[in-house]
Amino acid sequence: MALSADGESELSVSAVARQAGIHRSSFYAHFDSIDEVAVDLLDESLVTIAELGWRLRSGDRRPSDEEARDLLHLVEHVADQRRMYTAVLVTADGASQAHRHVAGVLTSRFEEALIRHGAVGTVDATTVHATAIGVGAAMTAILSAWLRGDLVCSRERLAEHLESVLPAWTRQLTNPSPHQGDSHE
Repeated sequence: MALSADGESELSVSAVARQAGIHRSSFYAHFDSIDEVAVDLLDESLVTIAELGWRLRSGDRRPSDEEARDLLHLVEHVADQRRMYTAVLVTADGASQAHRHVAGVLTSRFEEALIRHGAVGTVDATTVHATAIGVGAAMTAILSAWLRGDLVCSRERLAEHLESVLPAWTRQLTNPSPHQGDSHE
C-alpha cells in the first residue's frame, strides 16, 4: 500500500518484497502476483459495501452520517490506493479477471444482504439474483470508470453514484430481524 501511494516507486513483486523486508520467495508463499494482493486488499473494503448500499437506499430516507461516512470510506480507500487499483482493474493483463472477481464479490455480498432484508418476500429469487449481479457489475464498472478517468467527479459524488445503483423496489424491504445474522459482521 505504501508503494501504491508513492507514485514514484516501482509497483512490482521485488519492490513489495524490498519494502516489506522479505525475500521474493516469501511473497510468493502467500500471493501469486501483485494483482492478487490488490484484489485481496479490495476484498477487505468490499465486506461492508453490500450492506451499506442497501441501507443507503432502503426506506425513504437520507443515509445517516455514519452510513455515508462508511461508503465514503470505501471510496477513500480506492482513491488512496488509486495507482494499485488502476494497475489491477484497468491496465493489467489480468484486469478482466480482477474486474470479474470484484463484481463477483459485490454480487455475493448484495445477494446476501437482499435476502437477509426480505427481498424474496418482495420479488422472486431469480430477480434477487439478477439484481445482485447487476449491482455488482454496475459498482465495479463505476469504480473502474472513475479509475480510468472516464467518470470525473469528487470522491463524495462517486460515493453517491455507487449508492444509486440499487433499484427502487429495494425501498420496500425491511430491516433484518435480530436473529438474521450476517456472516460478515
